[in-house]
Amino acid sequence: PDSVSIGTTPPTRDPVAEPPPLTPTLSPPGGEREPVHLEALAGGGLTVPLAPVLSLELALVLNEPLRISLAGLFDFGGSTTVFDEAGLIRGRLATRGGLILPGAGYCVLAPLRLCLGVIAGLRIVEGQSSGPFVFNPLTSHRAAFVFGPTAQAAFIRGPFHLAFDLTLLVTPSPPVFRVEGLPTTLPLPPVQALFRLSLGLGASR
Repeated sequence: PDSVSIGTTPPTRDPVAEPPPLTPTLSPPGGEREPVHLEALAGGGLTVPLAPVLSLELALVLNEPLRISLAGLFDFGGSTTVFDEAGLIRGRLATRGGLILPGAGYCVLAPLRLCLGVIAGLRIVEGQSSGPFVFNPLTSHRAAFVFGPTAQAAFIRGPFHLAFDLTLLVTPSPPVFRVEGLPTTLPLPPVQALFRLSLGLGASR
């Protein structure tokens, strides 16, 4: 016959501890973001109106979006022929100089790293008159404030960097160079477009 136990309960077993649910983690495109990225770039380019430029740039990228940079550029400048009142050639008037351009920008990661930002810095220009028929050949220096928007597209593969920059240089009070006693002048353009191509290395910490 069937037997029934009254007043007792079946034995219980401790529940098996289950592992906590896993929370998925998402990584930004291109891998994990590094907190600090250092870059050193060297290159050259052109300004429009036409003049060749050499450049050296150091940059600090913080958590990918913010890029802080300091660029130094040497500008070979331009030149013009010096005429007198009668239209006779007396010599040459030439300029050259450099730019110190601190900047900051916001970057996004795509197939390329794209950054948009602004620069604000100092332009130092040297003007020199020369020629056998120029009175009192002189060399003078002028400094002017410069600012403008800038954009960069950078291809990054490991430590290797290849960057293209486009910057609009605005000089509110551009210097003007003159030859003493002669009507020739050589003004600096108030607005210039600067194109640069740079190679360099970067490291993350």
